[in-house]
Amino acid sequence: MPHDDQNILHIAPATELEEERIHTLLARVESQAQERGSRKILLNTYGFQAPGLYWHLDFQEVATIDDVLGTSWHIFLKRI
Repeated sequence: MPHDDQNILHIAPATELEEERIHTLLARVESQAQERGSRKILLNTYGFQAPGLYWHLDFQEVATIDDVLGTSWHIFLKRI
């Protein structure tokens, strides 16, 4: 039975090298999700955790919640 989606939690890049590693990790997650029959990947991040990286990787921001622990919370979706 295929899984409908993959949920990724707690990725926080601090350096350019870490962003490259996250890019590699997300590519692996996407590949495994496709193998499992998933149709989307859901990713949650705080505003200080490089949301621009996820836009660059073709994630679509589907929601933003302001003033969460003094920052914003972003929810991204990528259909695969």
